[in-house]
Amino acid sequence: MSDASNLAGIMEWGVAARPLASESVSGDLHLVLPVDRGVLLAVIDGLGHGPEAAFAAEATAAALAEGLHLPLVELVRHCHERLRKTRGVVMSLAAVEPERGRLSWIGVGNIETVLFRADPATRPGREALLCRSGVVGYQLPPLRLYEMPIFAGDVLMLATDGLHNSFSERSPIGEPPQTVATDCLDRYGKTTDDGLILVARYLGAS
Repeated sequence: MSDASNLAGIMEWGVAARPLASESVSGDLHLVLPVDRGVLLAVIDGLGHGPEAAFAAEATAAALAEGLHLPLVELVRHCHERLRKTRGVVMSLAAVEPERGRLSWIGVGNIETVLFRADPATRPGREALLCRSGVVGYQLPPLRLYEMPIFAGDVLMLATDGLHNSFSERSPIGEPPQTVATDCLDRYGKTTDDGLILVARYLGAS
């Protein structure tokens, strides 16, 4: 399954996903939503696979939608409370604020999140954003919010553990996000789990 879109001239993205071959539904889910100051990106992985994992992921999406007014740290805690009766999820959230030229990011569990810089003079040209170990809905670690500048053309890649982490060796700069997402899933997707990758290019302030 794939999707590609553009949100208010701020962000262009593509996503590629597939369930475990033996399942009809996936526990991996993405969201790209407008918020007051910009855009929220989310990648969610319900623990395990199958209907219960999908239920946990969908419950997370609902919790995110109802808590969009919250700061990211509080939004994760809100999801944690809403998910206590599910098997739980791991997740990565990134908020882009064009007026500030700022990326805010927080993650729990093994969602691989990498920021690539479009300007070749920028060092480092690739930054891996490390998640804290834990499970939203079961065992929440101490939360830490990361903030950094983001510039037009920079690209975020967020992938569940259904992809080998070597996907991040592939630079997405200069290619359509959907092309990158589809290629990464084809090349690096595992056959032992659901898989999803979201590729988002920041277009700059509109």
